[in-house]
Amino acid sequence: MDLSVENAAAWSTAVFGSVDLGDKRLAKRLIQIGKQLSSLSGCSLSASCEGQDALLEGSYRFLRNKRISATHIANGGYQVTSLLSQSTSILLAIEDSTTLSYTHQVKESLGDLGGPKEKSSRGFMCIPPY
Repeated sequence: MDLSVENAAAWSTAVFGSVDLGDKRLAKRLIQIGKQLSSLSGCSLSASCEGQDALLEGSYRFLRNKRISATHIANGGYQVTSLLSQSTSILLAIEDSTTLSYTHQVKESLGDLGGPKEKSSRGFMCIPPY
């Protein structure tokens, strides 16, 4: 399974190729969108289409499709991660979270962010759902 960053097409096929969307055309479009976005990491969907209007419209049509859900798409990544984790001796489970910290007068109604007691900021802890 080729998951190298340098080969966006192979990566997208490996991650999304087994996702069952009930229609081969939808699966093909998902692989295409994955390839677009991974080849220009950090760019918007529009930028990843590099001025190709038909490609952008097809991507938006895919995302608006009622038969597609984020769970369908995420499951492809979960399945590949599960397969890859079986062949490695060390697996790092890295979490990403952030805080939204406020120091103005509404801070008293917000949550404690931990840390030193002399800190005057309060806010929200943002942790991605799993």
